[in-house]
Amino acid sequence: MLSINRKVILLALSSLYLYSFSQKYNAHKHYISAGLTAGRQFPKSFAGGGFAGGGFYLNAFKKQSSVDFCARELISTNPLTQATLLSATFRLPLYKGLFAGIGGSHAHQIGMNHYIEHPVAASTGNHPSIVHSSGFCLESGYLFRPVFEFKKTAVYPIVITSYNHLFTLKESWSLLSVQMGLRLGFSTYR
Repeated sequence: MLSINRKVILLALSSLYLYSFSQKYNAHKHYISAGLTAGRQFPKSFAGGGFAGGGFYLNAFKKQSSVDFCARELISTNPLTQATLLSATFRLPLYKGLFAGIGGSHAHQIGMNHYIEHPVAASTGNHPSIVHSSGFCLESGYLFRPVFEFKKTAVYPIVITSYNHLFTLKESWSLLSVQMGLRLGFSTYR
């Protein structure tokens, strides 16, 4: 166990780290994101890529909150399957670049051999052997300071941790993932 002094030092260093890399607020109304996703669908591991889009449409708790739509294409192992995860999340900014969100999820899962033989039907969810599941999503993430700004456009690094719990007619399963990528923000408030 760490002593009290070490805990205080670790807390101070982590606070300094968050303060030095954080921003006061994301001033962009609309944005799109792209990134890499990795995680665990118990007991499988998976990796893939994702795209998202959203905007600040609501005013909740005296803060400009956002609604985000995200689509992720994932390849999991043991057995080898392909999955598409769609989510719609209401996000609320907490402190500087830190945010949290809650929403709904829908997923398609199919064996890799079916995906390779019929990729369009598998990607759109029309293949007869596809497994559909729906559930909820909990997210937390951090939006860093812009790495590039030009007039009303900026590029931000973003990290999101997501927990999805999905249900089928016969079973339920959880999906824990981390997504790292870049966000392109445009159309500022000011």
